[in-house]
Amino acid sequence: MVRAQKVEIDQAPVGRVNTICTGWKNDLRKLLDRKKSVILVDGFMPEGLGSKIIGDLLAFSDGLRSGTEKSGVRYSVDVHPKGVMTDRIFRSWNFGAIDGIPIDSCRSLFRRMKRFQREFVTREGGKESKWALRPQIIHYPRGGGFFDWHRHPRHPVNYGLIASLSEQGREFTSGNTEIRGDDGTVIQIEKHLGKGTVIKGTLVLFRYDLEHRVAPCDPDRRMIFDTNGKWSAILPIY
Repeated sequence: MVRAQKVEIDQAPVGRVNTICTGWKNDLRKLLDRKKSVILVDGFMPEGLGSKIIGDLLAFSDGLRSGTEKSGVRYSVDVHPKGVMTDRIFRSWNFGAIDGIPIDSCRSLFRRMKRFQREFVTREGGKESKWALRPQIIHYPRGGGFFDWHRHPRHPVNYGLIASLSEQGREFTSGNTEIRGDDGTVIQIEKHLGKGTVIKGTLVLFRYDLEHRVAPCDPDRRMIFDTNGKWSAILPIY
């Protein structure tokens, strides 16, 4: 197991992010107990899993129309949809029970996220058994994919989880995950790993009651829903 090195970053106006390596459980618990706004867990996923998930999803949903379901997976393409509280351009795969996910790579990731969530995140503010896990994978395409500013009640989620399946500088250039801290400072997640990139396999934890968004992904490009763009896996509870 790799020995962890915690890095404290304080670079106004970017904000504060704490970076740790997997395996340093005591320090992670300390950061959570201190209610840090954002925590990055490096090396959360095995190398290559993010790319496999993207390929498997595209193969699974080939030919599916938006709003349709296949083997318990609902596929949706949202382009400025009407009647929603938060504007967006993205496509999503929405799963039911984790053990019933028909795509092996996705099931493996969400089982890993569920174990992590139960061990660290949902220890207070409500019992998970009263709620349902809602595993979801979101693709923000190049050409302006985004999710506008929004926020949630703190619990029962406590800390939101975002697993990065793609890498800034390769699959996309712009499209930061941005979180507004209590003092109004905007924390741009992608500025804190790999010289401006979030490496595939990083897990982002953020206090769920903080306002957050995904900024437009490469808005100067032609919009194409392909393998490029920003891909994220999330595990909300509601």
